[in-house]
Amino acid sequence: PSTVHVSRRHSGGSGIVWSADLVISASFHTPDRTQVGVGMDGDLDLRDAEVIGRDPGTDLALLRVASGGLTPATFRDLGELAVGNLALAIGRPGRTVRASLRAIGVLGPELRTHHHGKLDRYVESDRQIPRGFAGGPLVDGEGAVIGMNTRTLLRGTDLAVPTLTLRRVIAELEAHGGVRRG
Repeated sequence: PSTVHVSRRHSGGSGIVWSADLVISASFHTPDRTQVGVGMDGDLDLRDAEVIGRDPGTDLALLRVASGGLTPATFRDLGELAVGNLALAIGRPGRTVRASLRAIGVLGPELRTHHHGKLDRYVESDRQIPRGFAGGPLVDGEGAVIGMNTRTLLRGTDLAVPTLTLRRVIAELEAHGGVRRG
């Protein structure tokens, strides 16, 4: 219930429920006014959402869902995660939730993106995320979100923006509608 569909004109992307009325998604794919599909078993409840901030440097958009009442995901920092651990990329590119099993291939250090963003660390899995999974969660073996999947931060590489970076950027987006950089 914490992985939602984010509507676009011709297709859909994924999002993660951050709080009862906030959803995070990949900013590259998210129009200013959109709909968020919430539900299970192919039955989507489409709700209006507004982008309240975006950061191309971390490919993050923060959406406020007008009616609220969403089920937030459980988030966890990378902690003891190691190369070779199994994880699931989860997405809702259409009416149903989908999952893709993967192994953690790289746990990288701090990274500057080509859009001037900063990832406190980054996670790269062993293969490309499926179409429509960008903005969806990468979850550990216990079902906690350890990052948001993205395809746009490094050419030819799919990464997960870790929870530590998500917390920092979301605080900036809520306060200022964008990330302030010197």
